[in-house]
Amino acid sequence: MLLSEFISFKRNELKLSQAELADRLLISTAYINDIEHGRRFPSSDNFIVKLSQVFNVSTDYFYYLTGRIPPDIREMNLTPNNVSFLYSQFRQKEINN
Repeated sequence: MLLSEFISFKRNELKLSQAELADRLLISTAYINDIEHGRRFPSSDNFIVKLSQVFNVSTDYFYYLTGRIPPDIREMNLTPNNVSFLYSQFRQKEINN
């Protein structure tokens, strides 16, 4: 699922208009519209935290949808070999839904 689809789905699931969601996130309705149409992505870690709180969804999932690395992992100063190893471990794990 794409970030745009997920946000639209969750917003509709909560029966929120774009304007109501924008009010909760303290942003413009146009910004929400752009995100839902894939024209923009959350611009900051703080915004991802706000989204996760409004939708009651893990910040990790929003980082996954945005293709970003969470700040706690970015701050680890991993070497190229560490990153390659960790991604290989992730790929080898069987994911059970």
